[in-house]
Amino acid sequence: MLFGDDDQQTARFADVFKRIWETGDAQLQRDYIKALPEIININGFHLNIEYKVIMPNQEEEPLIMLILTDITEKYKAQEQVNFLNYHDKLTSLFNRTYVEEWLSCSLQGRHFPISVIMADMNGLKLTNDVFGHEQGDRLLVRLAEVLLRCCRKTDIVARWGGDEFIILLPVTDKQACLRICERIKAACAQEKDLAFELSVALGMATQTSPQGNVLDLFNIAENHMYSNKMRESKQVRRKIILGLKEILCTKCFETDCHIERLKKLSLAFAQSLGYTQESNEVRNLSLLVDFHDIGKVALPGEILGKPGPLLPGEWEIVRSHSETGFRMAQTIGETEVGELILAHHERWDGRGYPYGLRDNQIPRLARLFAIVDAYDAMTRDHPHRKALSQAQALNEIEKGAGTQFDPELTRAFIEFITEQPFILGLT
Repeated sequence: MLFGDDDQQTARFADVFKRIWETGDAQLQRDYIKALPEIININGFHLNIEYKVIMPNQEEEPLIMLILTDITEKYKAQEQVNFLNYHDKLTSLFNRTYVEEWLSCSLQGRHFPISVIMADMNGLKLTNDVFGHEQGDRLLVRLAEVLLRCCRKTDIVARWGGDEFIILLPVTDKQACLRICERIKAACAQEKDLAFELSVALGMATQTSPQGNVLDLFNIAENHMYSNKMRESKQVRRKIILGLKEILCTKCFETDCHIERLKKLSLAFAQSLGYTQESNEVRNLSLLVDFHDIGKVALPGEILGKPGPLLPGEWEIVRSHSETGFRMAQTIGETEVGELILAHHERWDGRGYPYGLRDNQIPRLARLFAIVDAYDAMTRDHPHRKALSQAQALNEIEKGAGTQFDPELTRAFIEFITEQPFILGLT
């Protein structure tokens, strides 16, 4: 009979049973039984064993009764509890509790020099806001996999909380730690099929001897991480912006030609109103043109591509894109542009969305852009209608003065288009 999946354990049972059968001393028998395991594993099942020695009579050998109880489900549940005590549920990495206990109980002089890497994922909030927490979780899991691949089995990789991770590197000097950081950066850049390029800010610190508090390394590494995050923020933001533009073109059928037409006309009109090319207003207007519909990347594809008219509930979903775009702009540090994105569907008469702002409550650049966007839409062919002529489009714009559009800007736009169409190359 096999007792468990371990041949040595089976041999151990056989030896103890033999000793029980060979002795008539009840106390010795009880002592032998105490040496046997209470739980064994057979073919994946966990069994609890109770042992009872039965003495029939003096002439017969003692009998050993085994009472087996299947505790597989209970055992697995307890294993899961034990696992979650020291591991992060999402990524299966170690958690903060494990790191703290390891430092207090397991760290020894043989682990020095020891290095610490703090890692902070870029773009997680934006991913959660735009694509939902499922995609954000996917990013976190992918980063966890990258960190594990770039480290040794003896290293401790843990999720520290939220979008932060920590790596403890025993017997690792500063140069070796730098190489691991470079390996992590390179590996992140190679990851594919994600909402955005996997990107992480890193900070590191090294302690060469047991003298001193290892916890101080955490603060040093964290400070370096935030410093690097600030220094890299412009490059990271640029990558995010390029990624968003690519998604917008792919998912929302925006074309570079459409954006360039809008930008050329918007900026020329703005400069005719006195805004200089180097002004912050012109910069923000340029970004508004690029990202006015960026919130649509979060909309369901079946609604964006629906050939017929939208149902009331679907229309409400579409109207939410300006608020989504506002949050996205805030996340990448473009608060002023976000305000313009939020307001570019408001109307002069207060019947726009999302907040029903009216007249001068609407930012001036958003009012300007609304006129240009409407004009461009009317003068271009669409699947369901042919383009209007310049005169027809301007007539429609004029009709909207004081209701849909700012009346002062409307007059200025009509004058601008009438006087300079050939210079702009828009006819």
